[in-house]
Amino acid sequence: MSKGQVRKAIQNFSKIQKNASSADVYQNVVNHPWAQPLVKALNLPIPLQLKRQQQASEEFLRGKALFGSATTGKKEESAAATAILSTLASSSAKLFFSKGDNKQQDLMNASKAYPLRALTDATQKYSALVYDATSITTPEELTALYDFYHASITKLAEHSRIIVIGLSPSSCKEPAQSSAMYALEGFIRSTAKEIGGKAATANLIQLEPGAEHLLESPLRYLLSRRSAFITGQTFNVHKVSGSNESINWRQPLLDKTALVTGASRGIGKAIAETLARDGAKVILLDIEPCKSDLETLARRLGGHAVIADVSNKKGLNKLIKDVQKGSDTIDIVVNNAGITRDKTLARMDTKRWNSVLDINLSAVQRITEALVDKKILKVGGRVICISSINGIAGCFGQTNYSTSKAGVIGYVEAMDKVLARRRITINAIAPGFIETQMTQAIPFLSREIGRRINSLSQGGQPEDVAEAVAMFANPASAGLRANTLRVCGQNLVGA
Repeated sequence: MSKGQVRKAIQNFSKIQKNASSADVYQNVVNHPWAQPLVKALNLPIPLQLKRQQQASEEFLRGKALFGSATTGKKEESAAATAILSTLASSSAKLFFSKGDNKQQDLMNASKAYPLRALTDATQKYSALVYDATSITTPEELTALYDFYHASITKLAEHSRIIVIGLSPSSCKEPAQSSAMYALEGFIRSTAKEIGGKAATANLIQLEPGAEHLLESPLRYLLSRRSAFITGQTFNVHKVSGSNESINWRQPLLDKTALVTGASRGIGKAIAETLARDGAKVILLDIEPCKSDLETLARRLGGHAVIADVSNKKGLNKLIKDVQKGSDTIDIVVNNAGITRDKTLARMDTKRWNSVLDINLSAVQRITEALVDKKILKVGGRVICISSINGIAGCFGQTNYSTSKAGVIGYVEAMDKVLARRRITINAIAPGFIETQMTQAIPFLSREIGRRINSLSQGGQPEDVAEAVAMFANPASAGLRANTLRVCGQNLVGA
């Protein structure tokens, strides 16, 4: 690279920074044509900007998808493969199986019902590599998984998806099979780190036997651009009876009512917008200082704004009355409201501790249990609680916040057993570094570190959390219970 090229690239740096479309200036700079010569000369990392969902009608999978299976062809072992192929076939993607697959005959039989093609062009790139590992019974049989991905991983396109479907280890009768299924988690975590530079993701779905018909919702989500910031994660799908509800995949929440707390800005605002996009009527809750923003958002979304402080009984009663006045019952509760009051433990006063624990944890319990006890939350409803990566890994100066967010995860796991009796699901989402007003206030160096220490080398957006909420809220997600989904790009902290 000549001195003139370096000089020209540096001169354009301020122009690029000024015109950057997102808060991540570094990412905008290194991806700009003017900066490429300098970036390459300095050997700087170049994180690809993620491709996210742009329209509700956007196809969940396009391009070419390669499918592999460890099935032996027995009827009871092919249920997952059938469900996977059915979902893949409902997309516009062209479906292939590897010509060298040692289960070729099974796949050929499946291709009579689904449009599978034998792979003949070794140079083509794939937007998805999907493998059914549900019939693997021993660690030795994991070689079939290796064979499939060893031969195909170099054919991954940018922004592509790797998905493995296995059984829930706890559902396996034999220790050998349980260990093989658990091993899939390590496989996915490492694979996700290897392909992150392509803005590609890798995730695992673990099925309880008999839950194969509930696979479509998480599979569609993970194959789509809605899950761009989700990688290295495991989704647990449980067996549920009476859950064959017909779904309008473009607006799955039509005729549903959703309550979103802390909805006036940031992640809460994105959640409200996404649920409304998917057809839900939204009830938006926040406190008095946020009244103007909340009411503006409610008008735009055709929703209902509720101003109440649920840290006290009066505010909770007001919320209940307003909800009952507007819709009698609701289908979805998103416990998003939260605060930070950071200090090291030695310097933290009682007020800071109590206020964070009350809003972030106790209020979640109060709201959820009041709506359930008064039967305002319908049978078959959805509860989604926003935790944090700090609730998993901890954070310096945030003992109160990390304690509260870990408590949210514990509450979700415990409450699942209670709510399951009414076919209500409850799940948690633990965001990592998300680009919000709060993260913009973080010192520059800390902010840059927060963005880069994940497999995708960038921060997430509020809509990444919102899309995960919408997935859990979907009527087709009845099998997703007691999950804690990290929306963090596989952040190395807490991994």
